[in-house]
Amino acid sequence: MNIVIMGCNLIAVNVAEKMSQKGNHVSIIDVDADNFLIIDETENIKTIIGDGTVSSDLESVGIEGSDIFLALEPNDNRNILAAQKVKSLYNIDTILCLVSDPKKDGIFRKLGLNVISTTSLISDIVLDSIR
Repeated sequence: MNIVIMGCNLIAVNVAEKMSQKGNHVSIIDVDADNFLIIDETENIKTIIGDGTVSSDLESVGIEGSDIFLALEPNDNRNILAAQKVKSLYNIDTILCLVSDPKKDGIFRKLGLNVISTTSLISDIVLDSIR
């Protein structure tokens, strides 16, 4: 599979490394080249300096031939913008959008996006651990 990830952070790199180790082609796009320093050089992950909310940058990373798009930046608004753009302009099978603010979770879902709410997931794990 061809996977494009917007945002280079610990979550994105962990996902990218695991997907790459399974034989998938993974590309990460980020506006800050310094963010790529956390990637293990032995991994086969393509890195592109660019903005995942800009169509021309998405196309340069190969969004048109991708199977999966993951919007994993720490900024909810940028994630929703990129996910909506990819959903409306490109024929991508799976689009996931990371959301930190649980109040935005429902809004994003109403837009037809697959949402991963880190705050809700962690809160649930904490509550399950103390019961």
